[in-house]
Amino acid sequence: MPAKASTAKTSVPTYCYNCVSGPDFMRVTVEDGVATTIEPNHDGKGIHPADGRPCVKAYGLLQKTYNPNRVL
Repeated sequence: MPAKASTAKTSVPTYCYNCVSGPDFMRVTVEDGVATTIEPNHDGKGIHPADGRPCVKAYGLLQKTYNPNRVL
């Protein structure tokens, strides 16, 4: 069985644009060019009222982006 090649994994600071209560700061983990996880970005603590915690809508962005049934 061949060994799995190492993947390039980076953490990208960004913000959620999904609603008018934002922008909420978040961090997206990208592996081999594909976003895999969304997590809070606590670097925004004290700057934004949410202290770097995105609302629940931000976590659905991965499903929205990679949904095979989305209209292109």
